[in-house]
Amino acid sequence: MRTAVLLAGRGGAGIAIPEDVQELVDAVYAADFTERLEQAGQVEAAEVLRLARLDQRREGERVTEEQVAAMTGICSPGRVRGDFSKMSEGTVQVTADLLATRLGADSGRVLLQFTDEDGGVFLDEEGRLPMGDWQGASLRVARKVVARTIPVPGSWLPPVEARPAVPKGWEERSHLRDIVLLPVRHRGREAGCPRWVGELGSLSVQFTRVTGLERL
Repeated sequence: MRTAVLLAGRGGAGIAIPEDVQELVDAVYAADFTERLEQAGQVEAAEVLRLARLDQRREGERVTEEQVAAMTGICSPGRVRGDFSKMSEGTVQVTADLLATRLGADSGRVLLQFTDEDGGVFLDEEGRLPMGDWQGASLRVARKVVARTIPVPGSWLPPVEARPAVPKGWEERSHLRDIVLLPVRHRGREAGCPRWVGELGSLSVQFTRVTGLERL
């Protein structure tokens, strides 16, 4: 679709091969492709929105696939040095449930809202990304937020009518409007990491950097 839009925007002009090829390839893969279309007003707003939603979907799939790779991969040979236990350190067994959850079958996505003692709400544990700064429907917001979502089994999620409303502007983005917000509060430490606890519908859950998000 990007290629079709790009070529249509050339108004029927010819393409010199090989001189023009690299420029066209760079243009069609540009991270700001959709934003440039929007600014230039070259195509209808509905088409820009459709392309933007497809970009978000692709980005979300890439992030979840990287998460699976990080969870299931083994360490490099250089780290082993005779201690083969390190080859299973930090990895999880690949199961049908894992693949179904992480790669999108019967699953949803939650976004942790880290709440401090003063009631401030952040996207990160350290309190550097205030939730209020990540409203609106820009691609910058979408990319940052989607990258921080956590896939969970669909059975964990509360009914749609019982879910907290997403921030203003998110309903305009397909990858943002379906996110389930999960407020969590600091509750001590576990394995040396801060422990965050919250309620996801009728479920009590906790998050640490070591174990990720799990049911209590």
